Amino acid sequence: MNMRKKLFSVIITIIILSLIIALYLQKKTYEKKLSACASIEYSKGYAQKDNAKISTPRNGAVLKGTVYSYFGGDYSNSKQDRMPLAPFLIRPPHNSEYDYLLKLTESHDYDTIYLIYIQGGKDNVKLYLPCGEYDIKIAYGSTWSGKADLFGDETQYYKCEDTFTFYREGGASYGPELTLDDFLNGTLNVKTISEDEF
Repeated sequence: MNMRKKLFSVIITIIILSLIIALYLQKKTYEKKLSACASIEYSKGYAQKDNAKISTPRNGAVLKGTVYSYFGGDYSNSKQDRMPLAPFLIRPPHNSEYDYLLKLTESHDYDTIYLIYIQGGKDNVKLYLPCGEYDIKIAYGSTWSGKADLFGDETQYYKCEDTFTFYREGGASYGPELTLDDFLNGTLNVKTISEDEF
């Protein structure tokens, strides 16, 4: 009788150990599968991000800064910053396979930056900016790759040598015109700059 109890006890112990080992192995297999699935999803996410087509901004799109596309009076609408506004007319090249990114920086306040996207061969763009003096830099290329990469490796960078003035006088506002055909044919006074200088 005593021998039977011992044998029964040994069998129960073996069964319990077998169940514990089986559960442990099943858990490890599940964790491996879960980890593999997570890796696949992670890499899929990156593949989708890398292959995602970056849409080209519309002609006249403002990618940075508050620029007004209409003129509702002499000043901006914001009550906090009642800044006088002046017009800025941009004439895209008539026949161009390139698009352009204009970077305007206020000459006396380098924190004031505007980025304006211009598509070659499209209509003129008229915007209203706060009065002041601006330096203009131009980047151009054929395929937009986003704000970080601009037009990728083919991006060309230039800086206009002249300062562009937006001002009010006698109750009227005045601003410059920028004709990008002049940039292409060499009559706009520009110099080549590096990506870091842009």
